[in-house]
Amino acid sequence: LIPNKTTLQASTDPRGADVMSDQQSPGAQLAAWIRSEGGAVHDALSLTKSLPGGGRGVVAQTVISSGAELIRVPQLGCFHCTTATEDGAHSLAPSTPTSFRQEVAGWLHANGGEVGAFLLTTALLMAELARGGDSDLWPWLSALPPSHDCLLTWSSDELRALEGTEVAGGDSNYPQVFNHTVQPLLAQQPAWWPDAHRSLKAFQYAAGMVQSRSFHINQVNWVTQEHSEHDDLYMLAGIDMVNHAVHGAQRNATLELLRPHAASAAATPTPGRAAASQAGTFVLKAERDIAAGEEVCISYGDLSDAQLLRIYGFVAASPTTGASPAVLAAGSSAVQASDNPHNSVSLPTELLVDAFLLLATESGATSAAVKQEAVELWESRVRLVLPVAHLTAGDPLPPPLLSAALVMLMEEEEYRDYVAPADGDPSDDTGAGSSSGGRGAATPGGTVFPLQLPLPQLAANLPDDNGEMLSNLCNLLLMALQALQQRKKASMQKAAQQQTEGANGHRLAAARQVVAGEMALLRSAMVELLAAQNAADSDSEESHPSELEDAQSVDDDGQLSDGCSDDAGPASKRQCS
Repeated sequence: LIPNKTTLQASTDPRGADVMSDQQSPGAQLAAWIRSEGGAVHDALSLTKSLPGGGRGVVAQTVISSGAELIRVPQLGCFHCTTATEDGAHSLAPSTPTSFRQEVAGWLHANGGEVGAFLLTTALLMAELARGGDSDLWPWLSALPPSHDCLLTWSSDELRALEGTEVAGGDSNYPQVFNHTVQPLLAQQPAWWPDAHRSLKAFQYAAGMVQSRSFHINQVNWVTQEHSEHDDLYMLAGIDMVNHAVHGAQRNATLELLRPHAASAAATPTPGRAAASQAGTFVLKAERDIAAGEEVCISYGDLSDAQLLRIYGFVAASPTTGASPAVLAAGSSAVQASDNPHNSVSLPTELLVDAFLLLATESGATSAAVKQEAVELWESRVRLVLPVAHLTAGDPLPPPLLSAALVMLMEEEEYRDYVAPADGDPSDDTGAGSSSGGRGAATPGGTVFPLQLPLPQLAANLPDDNGEMLSNLCNLLLMALQALQQRKKASMQKAAQQQTEGANGHRLAAARQVVAGEMALLRSAMVELLAAQNAADSDSEESHPSELEDAQSVDDDGQLSDGCSDDAGPASKRQCS
């Protein structure tokens, strides 16, 4: 699953000594072990096949028919640590430990206090890794990648390449979590966690494996069907080798949790989760015919490149080459934006304040009174309702953002009329609105903006004499988007600078792809705004064709001055429907 790691190395490997080489076919041994543990693997599957674009994946060796069972793993045989918050009456853990893993899991359950499922599962994995070849899980552990690219392994220089993006901040506090929570707990059992396997490096590796390869299972009481507030984590041998596909057409398999009391019923189809109650079986099933040589892919959820990088340590594959950033970094400095349809950008609406100030005067210099007015408008009309607007590839100008900008520009009387109940009765706070006027929910506290319309419909619903309002609306949003764009350009330039300073190439390529994807989304929003502005100004002969062309070709060659593309590429988890 790590695109640039295909050869298993024995030296300095966090999994211990005597790691199997590629020539010993760890995938075949893993499949045989899964079968010996009561599971099943389709005979046509190769579990650790090297992929053309880099990395490994599960590949069909011959045609597999739709509906076929690909991998089956008993729930009791999964890697799982019972937590203190898990329903004790329906716990899957046996009352008397029958294995090393169950003994350690029981101790962690009893002594972990309020430590959550993630850290307890990480601690349990560290204990198994410390046993090396003596672990009964070794056929699975030895097939795991020897490293990962989750953000908790990124250096401070590498994390700086993500400044200004949706991934900014990373997981930089993990050393404190280890030192204050994990290490003191593990130190109580030095026989299970010897010094060499109780280090920050050992924690870093195990935490990355749990973060990038676990399935989140929402607890459900099988009698009452009530959902718990807490999730369990399950690591599923073999199934955790299946990669994520960004596009629905590339997804050819789904994961289900089948239970004894309703073996034919799939778990609740919530993205990334499955309902778990009593012991059952995880089943990966083909959703359509899978061709010979085709990779088996599932969905980890509809996630942006930024979310994929934060959680799993990869981004979507390049749309032109299919290669991951690891591969691209080795051969070219240009990184394209991916065609991930789930990419998104968060725009703090506080940027509308600065945009309002710039719009207030031609020079951009504003008085204290104007600044105070802008702040008060944002505080009273926008902040509580929409502190952050989320732009997506499918909706680069979401209606809530348009409404936020619109109310910033309204005179007080216009604003009161805009948010008033449609029938004019101030006592009516139902938010029903008027079907003819297009106004929606509007209460004094405000939970949503009225007039939730896309830009073309919003423009059509403005009064005929409000062409200036539409033009100002477009200007206000353009200024806010340009401010956000500048932040992201600075981030991209920083990444390019670090590339020349010898930082980890494939990580910087992934960071640059995240920035590029966000920049591409901002450009599409700006192009739409300029087109609307031109339409609004056409009657007054104040159209801006040159500005529209500029927006459409903002870095249209995909290059900044440093030769870095700002269009979106590494490789791939976890959805159980």
